[in-house]
Amino acid sequence: MGVIVGKSIFPGIVIGQPYIERKKKIDIENYKISSDKIDEEIERFLGAVQKAKSDIKQIKSNLEGRISKEDLQILTVHIMMLDDPQFITDIKKGIKKEGNNAESVVKKVSNKYIEMFEKIADPIYKQRALDIKDISERIIMSLTSEEGVDSNLDGKILVIRELLPSELLKIYYSGIKLNGIIMEYMGETSHTAILTKALEIPTLMGGNDIFSVDWGDQIILDTTSMEGKVVTNPDTKTLNRCEEDKNRYRNKIKEIEETIDKETVTLDGERVYLHL
Repeated sequence: MGVIVGKSIFPGIVIGQPYIERKKKIDIENYKISSDKIDEEIERFLGAVQKAKSDIKQIKSNLEGRISKEDLQILTVHIMMLDDPQFITDIKKGIKKEGNNAESVVKKVSNKYIEMFEKIADPIYKQRALDIKDISERIIMSLTSEEGVDSNLDGKILVIRELLPSELLKIYYSGIKLNGIIMEYMGETSHTAILTKALEIPTLMGGNDIFSVDWGDQIILDTTSMEGKVVTNPDTKTLNRCEEDKNRYRNKIKEIEETIDKETVTLDGERVYLHL
């Protein structure tokens, strides 16, 4: 039995089976395009951009009413980035100048932008680097046709180094239910963190060396306090105690929900108004 600690993003207590996602890098070939095929390769790239935008718009449309308009702005930002003339022009120029395939040029140009933003200390720019990584992977997936979600993920607790917003939304949109998420990457104000809260998925960020852990067949994810924890290979005693904690937490949430629409009144009858 072992314990991993991290930052709780959305509260909950979950007992379940871990799904270890050792994220595979998309296999990108780097090859030359004959001069008479350059325009065709640029059109192939532009078609992939349009497909990426269409996919995001479709996901956004299907999520309307399920999550808040503010949280859906994350997708609007990604659509705007896919429309960014500088980003698109740099890739088109790269294909023409280098005579290489679109996938390799998208990767090269996006890495240049990612490295530039990652050097800036401001967390807003670090988030922008993740956004560029997200949209560039979308474009490359459209170019290579490497898409889809593993159905074995359904009902599991996802263990992953880093989960991009588009990946989380693709999982959600495909109808697969995540019981929890454990991430090595730490970014409590990131778009992924915002979405896990919106989708109400118990999430822990900041776990160290997650791929060196013996996860076993069953784990406990507890994010009910600021410092969340994961218990791997829990024994029977720990599992029984966790079930008791789950029931107490469930009753506590039920009590809170029952008071949501009640007036706030002191014991002597004085009405108190709460403002955000």
